[in-house]
Amino acid sequence: MTQENILIIMKMLDEGIIPFIGSFEDLDVGLSSLNSKEQRVTKRKFRKLWRKALRSIRNNKVYFKNMSKNCGVGLSPDELTSRHRRNRAYLVYQLLKSKV
Repeated sequence: MTQENILIIMKMLDEGIIPFIGSFEDLDVGLSSLNSKEQRVTKRKFRKLWRKALRSIRNNKVYFKNMSKNCGVGLSPDELTSRHRRNRAYLVYQLLKSKV
């Protein structure tokens, strides 16, 4: 694990979300260890970061349009696939990486 990855993990913890680097199975394990109220709070913090990350790329129209489609913007939770969720996590990761 590189120093940059450690800093990103620390930033994720500071933001109140479950750290994820590499595999997303860690997210499921981490969420299952929390009670329902803590899960709700953590998921909400992630959604807030995801929206912030999406807003941060808004000035690049083509990239914004592609990422909006790839992240499933406007879809109901039932319609979201694992690919949409992975792309959302990637955007959050990139946002936090730019802050390190």
